[in-house]
Amino acid sequence: MLEVYSLRDDTFPLTPIEGRDCWYGFRELRGSFRSLHERSLREAPRLCVLNRGQFGAGKTHAALYFTHTAATLCEEISPDLYASTHAFHVETPKQGKGAFSQLYQALADRIQLRHLKAVLLGLIEQLGKASVEEYIYSRTGSEDLAIAVAACEDDTYQSLRTYLLGGGSSAELRKIGAARRLSSETDFANALVGLFSVLVKHAELATGKPCRIFVWVDEMEDLVYYSSKDYLPFTQSLRHFLDRMSQHLTLFLNFTFSEPEELATIEEVLGQAVMDRVNEHVLFRPPNVTEVKQYLDDLLLDNYIGGTADELRKLAPHFPFDDDAFSALSSACEHTTPRYTHKLTDRLLRVACDRDMVSADHVVGKQATDALLAESIDAISTETLD
Repeated sequence: MLEVYSLRDDTFPLTPIEGRDCWYGFRELRGSFRSLHERSLREAPRLCVLNRGQFGAGKTHAALYFTHTAATLCEEISPDLYASTHAFHVETPKQGKGAFSQLYQALADRIQLRHLKAVLLGLIEQLGKASVEEYIYSRTGSEDLAIAVAACEDDTYQSLRTYLLGGGSSAELRKIGAARRLSSETDFANALVGLFSVLVKHAELATGKPCRIFVWVDEMEDLVYYSSKDYLPFTQSLRHFLDRMSQHLTLFLNFTFSEPEELATIEEVLGQAVMDRVNEHVLFRPPNVTEVKQYLDDLLLDNYIGGTADELRKLAPHFPFDDDAFSALSSACEHTTPRYTHKLTDRLLRVACDRDMVSADHVVGKQATDALLAESIDAISTETLD
């Protein structure tokens, strides 16, 4: 239906669209994340960042956007320290039992273990089996893991892959020299450090420079649903991982709370062990009306179809809204979230079209907006309550 307004039908998604690398408005917020990436690419020490804001404030969008653009940022910044990046986005496990092992397996999927074979074989060929074993042990403190990883060969890799995912028969374990399966949350924390360390060392041998790893963990507020017997192993394993991965890592933790300024409550949920390791905070603040206008204007401009922006904006400065309608809509979205702005704008445009309340040029004017705005706000509020 939005094609009537020369807009894509998915102009106002309620959740981010995977693979669409776009950023609208919120220039200060984008600048904050760019600065954190610049710092990460110019300094070796680990960086842990807590992002906090309301539902729909854009935390997942930021995670996807910067995961997809980390490599491009590295090229733009051209740091002396790093030649490349790896960026991964995962969600906090919904089930508390074995939560860190679930997080590990999600990251292992993103790393794509099927590509790890060539990396490991290359390391062993260049450094020798003993040196690779010593390197993994120095990074993880796990002799069993170090022996298993250094045992990688063409005919043992499948056994190693099974082992790294927490499985393995007795015969498979013997094949790679492992005494036991990975089982505890600490085992999986060590394994994650081992996998990331392999990526770092591979980049260093290939280019003379290590790589920087960026990890975004979404929906950390789900920890509140864990029982204490599941919660503590997760936070302790996360702390162990952060302490072992003391360089070449930037970890972003996305946290949603009804009042994101209530940091004490967030600290209680995340736990002191994790909070003590947070270096920086990014707050997704509700926008003022100027920021809403900037956001909406960028969003509309990037989603036009069936005509150029110049042609469409000759019909109305913020096509498909005239000036007054655009101002009224923006004011209604002040101090809310991008998701709310999407909901309200999408509904208003669809109802205006259904009721034939647009001009011949498909412009929504102040009269239509005034007539539909309160109704649309009420409808959205009712949906939220339901």
